[in-house]
Amino acid sequence: TDLRYFAVSILNNKGCRLEIPNTGVSLIIPEDAVLLDGDHLVYIALVNIENQMPVLNNGHTRLSPVVLVGPSEITLLKPAVLSFEHTAVLESSWKLSLMFSDDILNWKSILTYGQENISTPVYLQFNNQQQMSILFETMGAYALIGESVSKHHHASKYIQMVPFYNRSSTDTISNETVSTLRLRFLDATTDALERCLTEEFALQNYLCDQPKEFVLHDYEDQICINVDLELSSTSRINIGYKEIPLKTFWSTRFDRSCFIFIIPNIQLNNEHSSTPFIDHLAMHIDVYQPTILDSALHTRLCINTHNFLHNPGYNTSSIRQRLPVKTNKEGSKLSSLVRQKLCIVLDPPNSLGNDWRMFANNLLGINYLQYFATKSSPTEHLLTLWEARQESLVNLINVLNQIGRSDAAAILLQH
Repeated sequence: TDLRYFAVSILNNKGCRLEIPNTGVSLIIPEDAVLLDGDHLVYIALVNIENQMPVLNNGHTRLSPVVLVGPSEITLLKPAVLSFEHTAVLESSWKLSLMFSDDILNWKSILTYGQENISTPVYLQFNNQQQMSILFETMGAYALIGESVSKHHHASKYIQMVPFYNRSSTDTISNETVSTLRLRFLDATTDALERCLTEEFALQNYLCDQPKEFVLHDYEDQICINVDLELSSTSRINIGYKEIPLKTFWSTRFDRSCFIFIIPNIQLNNEHSSTPFIDHLAMHIDVYQPTILDSALHTRLCINTHNFLHNPGYNTSSIRQRLPVKTNKEGSKLSSLVRQKLCIVLDPPNSLGNDWRMFANNLLGINYLQYFATKSSPTEHLLTLWEARQESLVNLINVLNQIGRSDAAAILLQH
């Protein structure tokens, strides 16, 4: 396991929470979820070895990182919450499956989204900002995959293009330095971007600009990439055009693909500028599917190559700050006493319906209630999911007041 994509924590009867930095992956285990004496280690890790990932059938695509939670010998008495990012455009026509493996070799589908029933062992929720959370009770590896509902109803996913510049290549014939533009295409998730940055910086390539996001459709069409070099405000020259089969972008490991364009070393006769043309570049990049131009990516890339001699290019900290802002790790955690009191008042069903069921719908947007209805305390697991999302305590109080449960809101205000 690559320790850059690995996190470990102490687990005891107080529970724990941990996250893998710069990946959007986190885990929360509530109090009294394990029947253990003393402290034990628990970990989460990103799986990046191809033969340990779910095998995809024709038409399927992986929509999330593969996340391993362990060790396997830990038995959970209560559901934990695993959160990570996904790339599915949920408004499009997806058949989504949550995959599970207890040995990262043999995978099976344990949930088809929208077809859950009383025997479904997990609960899957999609949040805002391409986040998803899983309530689960079995340690192992989890991943989201999907396919189009039918040939006539096409699914879509978010992709990001990340541009890099390299000036270290040498033409073996002329022995001259060759400048290249490297375009990497990845799943639009933070973990995929973090891995890409690590790989490219290790090759001493420079990040030119922030990632550019666009939508890819599961349609019988190739992906076209066109790059023009700007000579002036009114003229350009083409430095490359590529047509890539959709299968390359839809497959499980397309993030390994790198499309390289050689930048010609053009010197312009410009009496108003003493700066060599190669030091200041502007390129126009178009990425599109010919029959679905509405989702095309059009961007103008400006590169000051002289600055790359003194810094690593685009400021990566500003990219990493795109992650959802997390509150203090203890800021949205309720004490066990408060949780118990909320469960006592919200668990019992009432004639008005403003019990845990309305609480689930108004606070977390949950419509499928069977998973929680089978638990001894539905409210307890709803609060665990709320804590994992790290939303504000004020919002929790407001929701309770809105559903007419000022008694429950008073419990929070008194503590």
